[in-house]
Amino acid sequence: MKENKSKEILSVAMAVVLCIGLFSAAFACANHFAFAAVTGKTESITPVAATVKIPVAQIATPDDYQQPELFVYDATDRRLASNPNALSAEEAAELGALYIWAIFGESIEGKTIKMSYCVWPSHTRAYWLGEVAESKDAAENHDILYDFYICAISGERVDVHNMNPDIGGRMREGEWTTKHREIYSLLNAFMEEYRLAGRVDELDAMFAVRPTEEQLDKYGQLAKDYGAKHFIGTEVTELVFLRGGSSVDMDEDGNFVKTDKSLTFKVTDSAGRCIDVCLAIETGALLSISSSQYDIVPGFNADHQGAVG
Repeated sequence: MKENKSKEILSVAMAVVLCIGLFSAAFACANHFAFAAVTGKTESITPVAATVKIPVAQIATPDDYQQPELFVYDATDRRLASNPNALSAEEAAELGALYIWAIFGESIEGKTIKMSYCVWPSHTRAYWLGEVAESKDAAENHDILYDFYICAISGERVDVHNMNPDIGGRMREGEWTTKHREIYSLLNAFMEEYRLAGRVDELDAMFAVRPTEEQLDKYGQLAKDYGAKHFIGTEVTELVFLRGGSSVDMDEDGNFVKTDKSLTFKVTDSAGRCIDVCLAIETGALLSISSSQYDIVPGFNADHQGAVG
């Protein structure tokens, strides 16, 4: 029992470290595998999106929405086999622009969107990934404003992330590359030392983010509101608090410190679909909405063979 608890707490701490790169587009795909990477299995995840029809209202254009002018380019690896029934990059980009407007109230008029067709054996469906930037050069340098995932076949909204560095102080990929890889390595060694010394409870105390009841009520309502914007055409029927999280940095004295604290809630609609809504604790700003983790093939691991698309 004690050994199982130790492994569980260590897994939680490792998941905190993974949050460092959560909002970097370069690591977006890797984060979808975070559960499998930590536990080696995904039996507890049930894919629901593949069996739920998208409400027509979700892809209908509201009367007060004006389609922005965009520069869209397809950066898909041409070695990937795509589904002939998939949306085009331009169609998916337009749906992504509507998604961003619906969730954040922001027009991406004049912006560049780098589109990539994503098909993974771990997931039950294929996606279009859109990375929104000021220019093509910015997109290629991962200087991203927003990114989103759209179901490549139905156009259903899947994930959206606010990459603005003013929201939550998150890092660009370049900052991760030059600084936080080293911090990750040091933190990994630090946690291993504590684990071997039987001090895993101290690790939990160091990295845990525990919200107050007031924060749970306030941000829980916000999560439900964002859920209603994401789904459209169905009702939010359930809200569950999942976890508090944070990025990890290092101060001038070489001590690990928690930064960018957040709360994540699971929101379910009347069709049975689930999303995770992540909010910044300090500001209440929406950091991300994600549902692709619920598309993972049950029991998938690194040795699983198969493909979707």
